[in-house]
Amino acid sequence: MITDLFSARYHDYAWGTDRSNEVLAVRQMARLWHDSSIRIFGKEFVDEMTEEVHCSVCREIGEDELFGPPHRVGGLPRQNDWAFYCCEFLMSLQENESNFDHEISNRLNILEILFQKFENRDQEEEVRATLQELNQRLRRLSFPFHYQAGMFHKADDALSETRIEAPFWEVLRGERWCNVDADIRAAIGLRDTGGRDPAFHAAKALESAIKIISDERGLSGGRERGAANFIENLASERAGHFITSWEADTLRSFFKHVRNPLGHGAGGGPMLTLTPQQTDWAIEFCMSWIKSLIRRM
Repeated sequence: MITDLFSARYHDYAWGTDRSNEVLAVRQMARLWHDSSIRIFGKEFVDEMTEEVHCSVCREIGEDELFGPPHRVGGLPRQNDWAFYCCEFLMSLQENESNFDHEISNRLNILEILFQKFENRDQEEEVRATLQELNQRLRRLSFPFHYQAGMFHKADDALSETRIEAPFWEVLRGERWCNVDADIRAAIGLRDTGGRDPAFHAAKALESAIKIISDERGLSGGRERGAANFIENLASERAGHFITSWEADTLRSFFKHVRNPLGHGAGGGPMLTLTPQQTDWAIEFCMSWIKSLIRRM
C-alpha cells in the first residue's frame, strides 16, 4: 500500500535560515511521542509499530534504512528497541545540516505517521491530551505546521485551527464520513501545495455530507439531480426545516457560484480562478457547514 508522506505533499516547501525553533520542535515532538506512547500503550507494541512505520517510510523514499539496531549499548545490541532508535534518529537533527530540508522532511515523515497511528488507538482522553500538547508546543515555537487528523497542515491561521479545523475533525469520526474526510484532506493538501482547484474538492465534501444526511433522514427520493435538490430536502417541511430557508439560499449560492463553475467546463468563457484568500474562505466555509450539519443530526 502506498503511504502518503509529508515530503511528497510539501516537496517544494522552503525552510527558513533561522532553524533553531524548527530543530527544537522536532526534538520536542520526538520526546513527546516516545514518552507518551510507551506510557500509554507499552514498549512492545510501540516497538512493533515503529518498525512498521520505518519500513513504510523507507519504501516510499527509496532508502534501505533511516535508523535501526546496529547500535550497541553496554556491549549488547538492542535488537528490539525500535522506539529507542527512532527517537535517537529524530533527536539527531542539527541546525547546520548540509541538506536541512531533506533531513527535517524525513523526520516529519516519520513523526506524522507515528502520531497518526498513536491517534488511532483506543485511550481517547490520554491521546487527545497528548495531541493538544503537541499543537500547543508547535504554536509556542511558531512552527509553520500544526497536526490535525493524522497529518501536518500549514499553520497560517491559529483562529481557524482552533475554532474550525480541530472541532471539524472531531465530528468527522466514523466510516460513513470517509468520502467527506477524503475530499477535505485533498482540498487542504492541494491548497497547501499550490495544486489545482482545492475549493472544488472542499465543495465535493460538503455535497457528500448533505447527501448523507438527506439519505439517513429518509428525505432522498432518488430523483435528485444535484446538490440543490438535496439542499431542498433538508430545508423542506418534511425534514422539520433541518436548515432554514436563508441557510438553504446560502448553500445554493455557494454551489452556483463556486462549486459548479469549478466542476464544469467553462466553454468559451473565462475559467473561474480563486485567489489564495478566496480558496481559504471556500475551504473554511465547507468545513464550518459540514461541522454544523453533522452536529444537528
